[in-house]
Amino acid sequence: MLVAIVTGEPQMAAAFRAFSALDPRLFAEKSGNLRHIPVLALRMGKDALRLIESDLHHVGDVLERLGSGDFDRIGGTAAKRVADHLNLVASCIDETGFSWNAYRTAVALDCFPPTSHGTAAQFASALPEAVEALLASHGVSMRAADIFRHRTGRDARDRKTLHQVSELLGTFASTIKREETVFLTWLNDVLVGREFWKLGVWLEGAWLAWWAEALETFEQCGNDYDRFADNLAWRWRLTGKEVKVAAPTLWAVFTGYPDGRRSAYQPVLPTAGAGIQMGRIRLQGFRRVH
Repeated sequence: MLVAIVTGEPQMAAAFRAFSALDPRLFAEKSGNLRHIPVLALRMGKDALRLIESDLHHVGDVLERLGSGDFDRIGGTAAKRVADHLNLVASCIDETGFSWNAYRTAVALDCFPPTSHGTAAQFASALPEAVEALLASHGVSMRAADIFRHRTGRDARDRKTLHQVSELLGTFASTIKREETVFLTWLNDVLVGREFWKLGVWLEGAWLAWWAEALETFEQCGNDYDRFADNLAWRWRLTGKEVKVAAPTLWAVFTGYPDGRRSAYQPVLPTAGAGIQMGRIRLQGFRRVH
């Protein structure tokens, strides 16, 4: 009240100001599908993580919290950034609801991979190079791309040991293993958990769809790499040579370890007749350091 008298301007909480500036289209009936979108799938950077830490997992949760003005945990400045991004999201609502294609245009990100992989064989043959390029472009760790190229993305019979890679890169085996754990966690978050806020590119839809199919196959194979590779080859009609190119990378991202090392991860097998749901894999044996 005193501030308002002195300045001649009414004062209101930053969160309330952010809410009052929201585009009305966010609350229109045709935007209903928008409320169920995970905030981690939007390109809000670390603000998305702050929302999760405040137990706001979907866009609808954020809109309700902004409306209540209770945004103390992330702060007024973050609330303003979130509101600004939600207004950008509102511009992507059409007659059928929220449009991911319009959103991609609005955030103006390059598509990755730049070349579409329309067949399973195309996806499998280019997978190691694509993942290596993704790691290199995002600087997940200092040696992530090199470690992946020499070790993680290779078949067990063609893979360098931790000691060999450490000698090649001029560091210690423990450092190589730690960085490998970090970037495999990051890849799992992005490609399985679909935490796209971590990305500076737009992942191509068909490329993600092949990852989803591989995940379904993995979830039916327990902790058996050979069974996973064989089933994937059968599902995608790949030769043994073709599946050997892609399976090590897929397995490493899904389990957190290159094939050949036992993982503590125990997947929950679907019951008979039940549909397989996409979901985040919980990785065991990791200590998050980023």
